[in-house]
Amino acid sequence: MILMATIERAAGLSLPSRTTYIPLDFVLQFARDMGDRGIIFDRMLGHARGRRIDESGKLVHSDLKQSLVFDNATNLAALALFGEPVLLGGSKMLAYWPEVAAAGRLVSTDLRPVRPFLVPELDLASIFPLNTELRAALDEAGVEYSQGMAVSEYGPFAQGRQFFEPDFLSRLSMTLSS
Repeated sequence: MILMATIERAAGLSLPSRTTYIPLDFVLQFARDMGDRGIIFDRMLGHARGRRIDESGKLVHSDLKQSLVFDNATNLAALALFGEPVLLGGSKMLAYWPEVAAAGRLVSTDLRPVRPFLVPELDLASIFPLNTELRAALDEAGVEYSQGMAVSEYGPFAQGRQFFEPDFLSRLSMTLSS
């Protein structure tokens, strides 16, 4: 999360003093401690797969009581405990969204489910091309171009640029307010 936050801020993708990053394990612990909603979360955990960090620092499967986080579907479905969340994501997220919806339906019909909002895919390499030497090295190593690499090559590349179609922000605003 710290790496993602650093890259997003360096790229100009987050709003200064208006973007807050909260570790997922903090969010999930808060959900466990929410009284009646904590009971709903406990029901959700009956269908979850737990994960913790082992001695080597890797995320491994674990007993639910020792878990810091859970499977992706449970982690995302738990956001419904905090109101009416909309989750921004790309096409990869839509591929596993049925699992998230199913996890949410298992626990409560009283909560509004987390809703996905598709963010258009960007081809960073076409907008911010790499020099041919670096591109060849990445291809040879099988490494995808990333926001972090774009920041190292171009600095705060998102500042003052329009990446999405003009109605993207108005559609997002309407989704968040409905």
